[in-house]
Amino acid sequence: MRQTSIQAYQQIEANGLLSRVRWLVYAHLFHHGPLTGSELNSQMSGVSYHKRLSELERLGVVQTCGRRRCTITDMECEQWDVTANLPVGSISTANTKPTRAEFGQALAELRVIHSDQKAAGKPFSKNLAMVLGWVRDKYI
Repeated sequence: MRQTSIQAYQQIEANGLLSRVRWLVYAHLFHHGPLTGSELNSQMSGVSYHKRLSELERLGVVQTCGRRRCTITDMECEQWDVTANLPVGSISTANTKPTRAEFGQALAELRVIHSDQKAAGKPFSKNLAMVLGWVRDKYI
């Protein structure tokens, strides 16, 4: 392993430059790479860790480094390894599921709005009340 990769790894770890799951994938690839996506999933005992590879590639911290026969699928696949780069840019989290705390905060804000509307004689529709109840029961 090149010294620059070790330095990048240490800086990323020390400064928390990757989200938790991205860090787990990056660290595993650092210690065990290069790997194919299926090998990564198998070694990390998961089914979707390979999905983080394209995100890490967009951040500049991993790259494809050729093709070879995968030990899991027995097919010719891209293999991935870490780079000597620190992450650049960001990956949007707009499509991620809100946390239970975020749902709770949003529901609390809606309750305040509901109280204000009710006090003003403009209660929410039955449909909105139903959605609020569903969110409360499912996520809170």
